Amino acid sequence: DFTSARTPRGDALLGDGSLGWGSLKFSNADEAVLARVRNHVQVMGMQLVKYQKYDHGIVGTRGHGNVAMTRLRELSLWGTNSYTKFIPREAFGWDRQERLMLLAGLVDTDGTLNDFSTCSPRLARDFADLVRSLGGKATINPHVTKDQNGTICNSLRVYFRLNDRMPLAIPRKQAVNC
Repeated sequence: DFTSARTPRGDALLGDGSLGWGSLKFSNADEAVLARVRNHVQVMGMQLVKYQKYDHGIVGTRGHGNVAMTRLRELSLWGTNSYTKFIPREAFGWDRQERLMLLAGLVDTDGTLNDFSTCSPRLARDFADLVRSLGGKATINPHVTKDQNGTICNSLRVYFRLNDRMPLAIPRKQAVNC
């Protein structure tokens, strides 16, 4: 995960994270994804605190600051939003398993069996590059959708195919031929 310098995991924060405005938040309803995020933040000395139905805060525990926020600032991800998120360049130098975990985190939050949606043109390009770095194929197509507030917006859908089995938290999103 981007929040830890040497233990990369599927970065659910790029999909369903709120990376600014004074606090670090995560919004998701799937218990498998929440369990993955909860376990990771606990390893870093932090905790996932439920705020509302789907919204959770990621906060430091006593004696630990919010190391995730610090790491996100180092990578220039702090303050990005749905339209400006991206995959940091250093992630493309990670080993194959780490990149698969990153891809899995993105698919778990904003993807399906064979596509990924985002409002960020840069994240769409980065996602396609990540798939290609793993030997897969990816194409990007414009799409009109509604954002989380119901506002109609232009988005991008990345259709992809990968022959590897991704370490997904949500098994129903796994391609059967893997």
